[in-house]
Amino acid sequence: MSNEAPPPSIPQLETTRLVLRALVPGDADDIFAYAADPAVAQYTLWSAHTTLEDSRQFIAWISGGSLACWAIVQPITGQVIGTSFLHSHHARHRRAEIAFNLAKHSWGRGYATEAAQAVIRAGFTHYGLNRIEGTCMLGNVASARVMEKVGMRCEGILRQNVLAKGAFHDMKLYAILRENVQ
Repeated sequence: MSNEAPPPSIPQLETTRLVLRALVPGDADDIFAYAADPAVAQYTLWSAHTTLEDSRQFIAWISGGSLACWAIVQPITGQVIGTSFLHSHHARHRRAEIAFNLAKHSWGRGYATEAAQAVIRAGFTHYGLNRIEGTCMLGNVASARVMEKVGMRCEGILRQNVLAKGAFHDMKLYAILRENVQ
């Protein structure tokens, strides 16, 4: 776990089993530990990391283009087991898109759902968003299920919406509105 100070605009979020804190460059080792796994990268826009520099560039990329970016940390070990972030922010329209990724050893334990709930709550309360969208490739059943569990509704298929790893991919579009969260 890094000792670097997080940017002040990103609130630390706590759930029953996780701490979400600002992602910092010092998290590269933990990110590399899971992002090098091709199974983790299968449905992402990025390829499996092959070097620590890939993880450093990944952190810079998602931190630089996001409204907020959190490291998902297991408090007992202090290990970063994933990230969640709000990106594609449209200030005028008060909307952003949520994304998340998680180490394979943490799959199936509800951590992604727990983290996504906290990020959505922060999006509405801390950042004043009215709409939070999420997308996933059609084959990414696990991410679709997480978005459904947190109350997001499927609004349709965006045909050939992203170019990733040399191919165009259809994406399922999910969204949740501020008024839908209690």
